[in-house]
Amino acid sequence: MSVIFRTGDDISRIQNKIIDQIIVITSLLGGVVIALSLLGVILFGPRTTSLVHASVFALVLVLNFSKNRFPPVPKLILLLVLLQSDILYSVYHDGYISSAKIVMTILPVFVSFICKVRKAIVFLIFMLAAHLIMGYFHIVGVFQPGLNLTAYSSEPFAWIMDCAIIAFSSLGLMYVAKTYNEAILENSLLIKAQNEEIINREKKYEILFQSSNDAILLIQGLEIVDCNEKTLDLFKSTREELIGRKISDLSPEKQPDGQVSTEKAEKIVESIYNGLESKAFDWVHVKSNEEVFYASVSIKLVKLHNNRYIQSVVRDITREKEIEMELIAYQDQLKHILDDRTEELEETNQQLSQTNEELKQTLEQLKQTQAHLIESEKMASVGILTAGISHEINNPLNCILGGLYKLKDTVANPQDYVEDEDIDEVRGETIEIIDDGVTRIRDIVKSLNHFNRVNDELLQPCNVHAVIENCLRILKYELHGQVVSKDFNSDELMILGNDGKLHQVFLNLIHNADQSTDQSGEITLSTRLSDDGKRGVISVKDTGSGITAEDLPHVFDPFFTTKPPGEGVGLGLFIVYQIIKEHHGEITIRSNENGTEVLLELPLAV
Repeated sequence: MSVIFRTGDDISRIQNKIIDQIIVITSLLGGVVIALSLLGVILFGPRTTSLVHASVFALVLVLNFSKNRFPPVPKLILLLVLLQSDILYSVYHDGYISSAKIVMTILPVFVSFICKVRKAIVFLIFMLAAHLIMGYFHIVGVFQPGLNLTAYSSEPFAWIMDCAIIAFSSLGLMYVAKTYNEAILENSLLIKAQNEEIINREKKYEILFQSSNDAILLIQGLEIVDCNEKTLDLFKSTREELIGRKISDLSPEKQPDGQVSTEKAEKIVESIYNGLESKAFDWVHVKSNEEVFYASVSIKLVKLHNNRYIQSVVRDITREKEIEMELIAYQDQLKHILDDRTEELEETNQQLSQTNEELKQTLEQLKQTQAHLIESEKMASVGILTAGISHEINNPLNCILGGLYKLKDTVANPQDYVEDEDIDEVRGETIEIIDDGVTRIRDIVKSLNHFNRVNDELLQPCNVHAVIENCLRILKYELHGQVVSKDFNSDELMILGNDGKLHQVFLNLIHNADQSTDQSGEITLSTRLSDDGKRGVISVKDTGSGITAEDLPHVFDPFFTTKPPGEGVGLGLFIVYQIIKEHHGEITIRSNENGTEVLLELPLAV
C-alpha cells in the first residue's frame, strides 16, 4: 500500500482505512474468540464468560459487515465501546489476572493514530479510572474472581486466548505503524521532490528577477529588503548601499507636485497595505551620484513566507519626460505663433473685408457701366434703325409732298388743265400716290412697334418669319445692293418668345452678316425643324471673311470685339447670347475663311 499525506481529505481517508482494518482484525479476533468459546462449551460446559465474549465479538462482526455505512468517528466510538465493555467484563470476572489488560495498552495507541493526542490521553485516563475502580471493588470484596488462578492457568484454553489477544493486538499495532511508516516515507519523497521543484522555481524566479530590464525592489514598510541587478545599475549603487535604506532616501525632498517625498511615499505604501491591489504612478528618484531622474513606478502587494512585501518595478522615463516637456514647450510656442497669426489674420480679414466692400462697390459700378454699355449697344441698334427708317420714310414722304404740290397746283392754276376731266384724273392719280406713301409709312411704323416690346418679359407665340421680314424691311437701306436669300420651311414658324427681343436678335445677326460681307457676297436666311420636331432651327449665313479659330471661343464674351476702336464695344453677340438663353434656346457659331453661320435653336410654341 502507498499512502501520501497531501491534503486533509487524504489523512481522513487513511484514518478511515486504519479504523476499517482494526475492525477487520478485531473481527478475526472475535471469530477466534467465538470458536474457542464454542470449544470451551463442548469441553467444560456453558460458561458466562464465553457467552459474554462471544456476544461482544458477534457485535464486532456485525459492525465489520456494516462499516461502510458509518463515518469514521462513529465507527471508532462503537468499536471502543464494544472492546471497553469486553475489557471491563473480563476484569470484573478475572480480576487482576485478566488478559484483556493487554488490549488496554493498545487501544489508546490506536486512538492516537486516529484522533488528536489529547483525546487519546483522555481515553487512556478513562480506561485507567475504570480499571482502578474495578480493582478497588475486587480489593474490598465487592467483586469475587469467577475462576481459580491455579486451575485457570493450567487450562490450554486460557493460554490460547492470551496468545490470540497478544497476536491480534500486535498485528493491529504493527498494521497501523506500517501504514503510517509508508505514508511518512512516501510523503518524505514527495516533500523532497516538491522542495526540488520549489528550488528550481526559485532559481527561475531569481533569473527572471535579476535579468529583468526594469529595476525591481522588494520593500517592507518603507525599507528596501532586496533588489535586482538593474536596480543597482539604475541607482548607481551597490547592494550594501541600498539594502536597509528607506525608499524615500532615494528621492528628492519634494516631488514635482510639491508634496514631501517621505509623506507621499508613506501614503502610497499605506494604501497598498490597506487593500489596494496595485498602483502605478510617476516618481522622481535620486541616484547615488545626486543625479535626478524621472521614473514610472508600478507597485503591488506580494506575500512571501507569510510576510507581506511590496514589489516595486521602476523604469527610467527621463528621456520620455524630456520629450514630453519639449512637446509642451513646442505646443506653447505653436500657441503663441497661432495667436500671433490669428491677430494677423484678423487684421488681414478686416483689410479683406474693406477690400471686399470696395470690390462690391467696383462690381456694382461695373454692372452699372455694363448696363450703360448695353444701353449704348441698344442705341447703336437704334442708330441702325434710324438710318434705315429715315431712308424708308423719306421716299414715301417725297411722294406725298409731290402729290400735295400737284394738288395745290390744280387748285391754284386750273386754267393749265384743258378740261375738268383732266383735273379730276390728275387729282385722282395724285391722291393714290399720297395714299400709297401713307401706307408705306404706316407699315414702317408698325414694324417699329415690334422693337418697343423689348422690356416685355412675357413669352408668347411669335412668327419667326414675320420677325425676319420686319428686320429686313428696316435694314433695306443698309442692305442696298446685298444679295439676301430666304429659304423658309413654311409660311410661318411659331416659337415661344419675346417679340421685341427676337427683333433685336435678328437685327444684330443680319447687321453683323452685312458688315462682314462685301457687295459680291450673299446672306442666306433659312429655317427648319429640329430632328425631334420640338424646336425651330434658324440659320443666318454669310459668305464673308469669317472668324479666326483663336477668336471664335470668345465671340460671346462681353466687350470682346475685333473691330477698330470706335466701331463697336463688343456687346452685340453677348446680348444675343443672353436673349437666346432667356428663351431656353441654343446658339452655335460655325466659321471658316469662306464665311460664318449662326444657328439658333428655339422651342416651338405648343
